[in-house]
Amino acid sequence: MNIGRVLFIAIFLFSSATLLTVSSALEMVKNSIVSPWEQDLRGQKKQLELEQEYKENLLKILETFNTGNAQLTDEQLSNFEEELLSLTVPAELKDLHFELVASLALINQKSDESDKEIILQKIERMLEQYSWLTSSWSMFLMNNF
Repeated sequence: MNIGRVLFIAIFLFSSATLLTVSSALEMVKNSIVSPWEQDLRGQKKQLELEQEYKENLLKILETFNTGNAQLTDEQLSNFEEELLSLTVPAELKDLHFELVASLALINQKSDESDKEIILQKIERMLEQYSWLTSSWSMFLMNNF
């Protein structure tokens, strides 16, 4: 009888440990599975964070290169373009970023004044959609071009 009790306790302890291990493993698996809805929310949150970071960095770059009444030198202009191109651009703002970089490149081609005016007007129309950027970019253009 003594052996029966010991065997019963051993089997009980083994099955309890197995049950706890399996339930812990199932809980870990359950927590590691991300629903498509939750995954979409995570992606949206990441895009919003990326968008906010882009806006802050772009405004900082504009402040850095805003030289007052003096025009940017070729070296400063090159550095400005490199800074713009080094930004990580969120999907929502890729068109804006492309237009800014492309317009800046056109201005830098030493176009005549009428071409620059047309490009600057195009930029102004485009910036009407982005109120957070309008004042800084307009000030940058007025001071440097």
